Amino acid sequence: MSGQNDISKTADIACEFFEVIIHNILYVRKLYPHQIFKKTKKYGTVVYQLIHPEVRDYITKCLKAIHFYLKSNCLKTICICILTKDHIIERYLFNLLHIQNNVEDLYISLEQSFHDFCLKLHINSNKLDELPDEATFIINLCVSEYNSVEFNENNDFAWIQVNLKELPKAEVVPMYSIDTSTLKIQSYIEKIQN
Repeated sequence: MSGQNDISKTADIACEFFEVIIHNILYVRKLYPHQIFKKTKKYGTVVYQLIHPEVRDYITKCLKAIHFYLKSNCLKTICICILTKDHIIERYLFNLLHIQNNVEDLYISLEQSFHDFCLKLHINSNKLDELPDEATFIINLCVSEYNSVEFNENNDFAWIQVNLKELPKAEVVPMYSIDTSTLKIQSYIEKIQN
């Protein structure tokens, strides 16, 4: 039972991180006016949190699914897509290479990695083009086969299955890799070339 509690705690901490990252991608990429974000501190750095209720609700539902799949140890990739109605402009990909149920000193060991990651996000935004006014976002999850069926049976926020295909003419912008004994995440941005 302790192992299940540990993996749940690891999932809690990872979801907290992904929540911060999602909000800050939306802020840095100016998908919403900066007036609807509140400034706060997390991981020893300034971060931004969206206060728009419908968008927050969507993010919360996505995080619930992320938590479910992390606890099941079947989440492979989180993909935050910035797109227009016609095509994807950018993708922020987070490949989960390893998650372990060892929570001893987890938060402390991850705090510096999360801090560095948040700073790298702001730095890398300078390498990206300005987004069109109609740009929006969606969150895709890549999970082991058949796991979406189990989640959809127990939740009112259904996920549909899509394939995260490689995008043609994408420039890869490396982000930051988190590498601890408990959690390993490789992240990068795919910037679509037109």
